[in-house]
Amino acid sequence: MPFGLSEVRGDGSGSREATADAAAGAQRSAAQQARRLGVSLASLCHLAWGQVMALSSGREQVVFGTVLFGRMHAGAGADRALGLFINTLPVRLDLDGTGVEASVRTTHARLSELLAHEHASLALAQRCSGVAAPAPLFSALLNYRHNTPAMAGVGTSDVLSGMEWLGSEERTNYPLTLSVEDSGEALGLTAQVVEPISADRVCGYMQQVLEQLAEALEHAPNRPVRNLDILPAAERSYLLEDLNRTAADYPSERCIHELFEQQVRRAPEAVALVHEDEELSYGELNARANRLAHHLIALGVRPDQPVAICLERSPAMVVGLLAILKAGGAYLPLDPAYPSARLRQIVEDAAPRRLLCDAAGRAALGPEALVDLTVVDLETATPAWADQSARPDPPRPWPEPAPSRLCHLHLRLHRNPKGRHGRASGVGQSYSMACGAAAYLRNQRSAARCFLPRSVLICPSMSASLRCRKEALFILSRTRWRWLRRPWMSP
Repeated sequence: MPFGLSEVRGDGSGSREATADAAAGAQRSAAQQARRLGVSLASLCHLAWGQVMALSSGREQVVFGTVLFGRMHAGAGADRALGLFINTLPVRLDLDGTGVEASVRTTHARLSELLAHEHASLALAQRCSGVAAPAPLFSALLNYRHNTPAMAGVGTSDVLSGMEWLGSEERTNYPLTLSVEDSGEALGLTAQVVEPISADRVCGYMQQVLEQLAEALEHAPNRPVRNLDILPAAERSYLLEDLNRTAADYPSERCIHELFEQQVRRAPEAVALVHEDEELSYGELNARANRLAHHLIALGVRPDQPVAICLERSPAMVVGLLAILKAGGAYLPLDPAYPSARLRQIVEDAAPRRLLCDAAGRAALGPEALVDLTVVDLETATPAWADQSARPDPPRPWPEPAPSRLCHLHLRLHRNPKGRHGRASGVGQSYSMACGAAAYLRNQRSAARCFLPRSVLICPSMSASLRCRKEALFILSRTRWRWLRRPWMSP
């Protein structure tokens, strides 16, 4: 389904409309190529619309509805009969490695074959398709129509005498509709699409692919039809250049947990973390992380040393991550939902000496993986550090100016994505890199929604608060940045 739009039982109330004209040069060139090939201009427009469908749905075989006039095989006198003969039927196109010229001829042939069934009902087409109801055959529609401009002084003024034109509005139940108005001299485009898809952008895609198709037919008729581009130059520049201008000023000499500690000093009573019915303020979260951080320091955690953490999403997970950072280690995130074999590969590759876990983490890793690890169970009712008072932020246990002193260039994260052969392959990220990413995201407050990569799992920026739920970790600021779990993101 294009743009993921699949609801075909709407009433058009959420649709937005935009109009545009195909470039005059592209229209003339497309008409010339249609005449050269002995096909209709409508066939070129159907192929162009098919490419928009293909690239907006990620499929090379697309199906969309086309509006048929209904009078081609209606018999003698049909042109004088009252009533609507218009019908809508599906057309399937292949947008693959076939050359553009061959694709145009195939499209024209399929539309010609469809005319023999112009009076068949859509219900009959659904039954013949093998697509079980209520799944729709298509969710996008193309309406190609010939509109001859009214000539001045041919009685129209007498017919409309005394009448006031109030306006008109067209709507369909389909979430995506494009009407092509062929006046003989120009092609007008009218897009109707439900929000949040932009109707103006849909018109721009059609304009672009029409230009590409006409140019390819003239200069490169064997060019694969799948290579026709639908992105206008302005939108391509926005996606590839404007959105990648990520330069931002940030405290490059600071570590992430130091930025968090600044927020603790500014607003210790503010809510930092919410999980089900439990709330933790910045002060409480910092105190818990400090106690665990002192315990990790006592266990020998030093800069750049990976500390594995394998817990279900919970306040304990956030406490553990902050404690590892405060102690100077680089956290190695392990998802308990991963297969045990995958987790063991990661542990073998990163070689951490210490592990923070809960019952789910223990079960996921298995007893064999825990043999050589110092395990700190964060679910223990009375952990070894529980009797410590809320100590201040851990002092750096490494005397200055020793080279092992924690700084912004040390690792704060050790990730293990799959390597070339499917095995874990370690990747480190420094504090400076993470702080830069956090600063950039914080500066994007004008955006309605910003998806944070999982490598920036903890970014306690100066104005953000942490909110943890079962399924995701949210970072909220004035515009409520949201981090959503995505299947293609590694933990």
